Amino acid sequence: MLVLSSRRSGLATALPAYVVLALSLLGCSSSSRLPTAVSAVRAPDPNTPVAAVEFLQWCWTHRDIAHYHQVFTDDFSFAFTAADTAGDPFLQAPWTWTREDEIISAQHIFGAASSITLPFEADLHDQPDLRPGKTDPVHRQVQIANLTLTINRKDGGGYRVTGGALFYLVRGDSAAIPQELEDRGFKPVPTRWYVERWEDQTGYGAVPASATGERAPAAPARPLPTRKLSWGGIKLQYR
Repeated sequence: MLVLSSRRSGLATALPAYVVLALSLLGCSSSSRLPTAVSAVRAPDPNTPVAAVEFLQWCWTHRDIAHYHQVFTDDFSFAFTAADTAGDPFLQAPWTWTREDEIISAQHIFGAASSITLPFEADLHDQPDLRPGKTDPVHRQVQIANLTLTINRKDGGGYRVTGGALFYLVRGDSAAIPQELEDRGFKPVPTRWYVERWEDQTGYGAVPASATGERAPAAPARPLPTRKLSWGGIKLQYR
């Protein structure tokens, strides 16, 4: 029930009885009438190999660099597609695209973008990691056959990339956890997965959406470059 303070007692006596009653009812029920706060969209829990890839996808579409720090192992590497001449220096040792390169590039891309969409055109499934020395079940791989990355930039330009990607995942109890994450309390637990290697397969084009039964992605805000781009090529531009 609404209680008026002594400093407002003169006002209370001046108000008609029905107004005081209305104020009293409002005070008793106001908590149920207040709008509830909308909770922020939560990032996926990377507790499986597929969920770890979806976690990466979520970071791109939400342009969330803070969570992106949590995606990769300390020994992460990104492999440019062989058809991407922009990545030639990284296709041969000793040049390697590292976790640091990945985070710096993504931070610049996220900051320059007004929106990013990244639909995968099929359900994801994990399989054993076939690389030498990678044992099951702590190492798994996830192949994405078709994806479409659309980046709308704040300056009105944009990019669209189509193709595939191959991700190699490692379970937390076998992963090289970055010191940055260890300092924040991340433990080598089997309930978390990390991306250890990412092989770019974009730039070749993708199966048309109509052929897969999937809805076509939203068009970018402005016309995009017509030349074929790879995801790695965009990353290099922002490194």
